[in-house]
Amino acid sequence: MSAPEQHVSVLQAEMRRLEAFLGALSPEDWQRSSRCDQWTVADVVAHLTAMAQDCASRLMRALHGDASPPPQAPPIGGQVAAAIAHHAIAMRQRLGDDLLPTFLAAERAFHEILATIGPADWDKPCYHPQRSISIGWMVDALIAEQTIHRWDIQSVFDPHARLSAACLPIVVEYNAQRRRWRQAPSDAAPLTQSIRYRFEVTDVPRYRTDVILTDAHQYMEAVGKTPADVTFRCDGETFVLLMFGRIRTPEAVSQGRITFEGDTELAAAFSQRFTGG
Repeated sequence: MSAPEQHVSVLQAEMRRLEAFLGALSPEDWQRSSRCDQWTVADVVAHLTAMAQDCASRLMRALHGDASPPPQAPPIGGQVAAAIAHHAIAMRQRLGDDLLPTFLAAERAFHEILATIGPADWDKPCYHPQRSISIGWMVDALIAEQTIHRWDIQSVFDPHARLSAACLPIVVEYNAQRRRWRQAPSDAAPLTQSIRYRFEVTDVPRYRTDVILTDAHQYMEAVGKTPADVTFRCDGETFVLLMFGRIRTPEAVSQGRITFEGDTELAAAFSQRFTGG
């Protein structure tokens, strides 16, 4: 298979894993808190339902050469995370007991569209409310979303749940190549100068990337000659969980999941200053 076909196959398999898991949950299980901050299992599924519906529309239009906003595309301002959370919770409340059937229907429709993507479609432009992207970028972003949100749900019931081994190399590279991350309020003291954190991922795949934090921005760039204030070394799963804010650096260090060189206080403060997601 070509790389695009492999990535589509990985995404479809990850979606089906979650579908099967959700089908076995009791009504009480849906009300449990997930690992996604302040969201229940049902809230996460509502978010994935909305995402499948929205991305199906965007992908279908992109496959036909249309990268303009869909007619019902919601406006997204500066408070992206708050807008996404509000939309997911409102959908969960509106759907009630129809949430799982609606989710499964949205996933089935999305599977059908994914099956039509070919190698020639990978670089076609696709609508995104904040930047110019390709169909390939969207597929990789959806692999990351499905991977982390399945873990958000499944790890509540199984503390030994792992991120998908098939998805992990794609998600590591996707995160390491993201250039800018949304900024969120922090209770940390204002920065008077930038801090450079270097991440060296030690397994699947081996990767190096820098996260630069300033008082106004947080962004990533390729490792160059500029020395890092702190260098972290960890496996791919720990890197992804850190990038999505699901684990904090002090916790990861104490568990032996990450080692570092550099200023101890800056290392401990990374998760306080960096907004993952």
